[in-house]
Order: sequence, then C-alpha cells, then structure tokens
Amino acid sequence: MRHPTDVRLLCESLEWLYRHLCKDSPRPGIRRPRNKYDDVSRACAAHSKKRKRKASCTKMLKRRLINLLETLLHQTDHLHSSYRKLLGHRADYHRRLSVIRKTLEQQKQLFEGKKEIHNRIVSIDRHYVRPIVRGKESRSVEFGAKVNNIQYLLY
Repeated sequence: MRHPTDVRLLCESLEWLYRHLCKDSPRPGIRRPRNKYDDVSRACAAHSKKRKRKASCTKMLKRRLINLLETLLHQTDHLHSSYRKLLGHRADYHRRLSVIRKTLEQQKQLFEGKKEIHNRIVSIDRHYVRPIVRGKESRSVEFGAKVNNIQYLLY
C-alpha cells in the first residue's frame, strides 16, 4: 500500500463521487448538477506532477478539495432525496458514501489544525486499514494489521 497523503485521499473521494454523480445523471428527467470538478481535477494533476510542492500551494489545494467535496456531497444528497427509487443503489455504494463523509470530516479537522484523529481513514477502498506507528529505522509508520512477518530460511 502506498503512503497516503491528504490531497490524494481527497482526490480519490472526489473522483469516485463525481463518477457516480455523472452515472446517475443521464437518467430521464435528471440534469447533471454544475460544479468545479474539472478545474480542481486539473489542479490536482498539476500538483501531483510537481517535484517540490510548496506548503502554501498544498494548503490552497486542500481547501479547494474540501469545498468541492462538500458541494458534491450536497448535490448527491439532493439527487438521492429527489430520485431515490429511480436510482436504486446497493449497500456497498452507501457504505462507500459514508466512508467518504467520515473522511471529509476528518480532513476538515486536520485542515483546522487538529493533530490527533482517532480511527483515521487512510484509504477509501480499504477503510478498515489503519496506520500503525512502529519505531523502525526504514519506516516509522506502517499500514494494516499488526502482524509480524516470519522469514523462512532456505537451507
């Protein structure tokens, strides 16, 4: 698992939410809501291609991502309240949506300056994975279950 960053986690949430919003919109009588997704996705791509990222640029991008994610969640809620029976989503869709909501709340707390967050989500796909702090030389933080790998010696 790659090392998660706040910007990448927010970008993954936005991509998933926007993809489902666009998938639900072409149904009869539903118009796709307007938002700034294209601008922000271009900014994310430009940010990821930079070699050195200034803290001020990262903070500005995180603010834009959080605001857009709030907008997309609001638009999704409005779409669900109006066309719930027409859409008919499964349980895994609603579970992923709740993970994205929790991620948004945690990222808002981090953006406001809170240092310690209990049960922090580091992956949208695998929301059960948690960071484990170990005092190793190579990596101080690992992700996953607290399991020691056993090395087998071949003779």
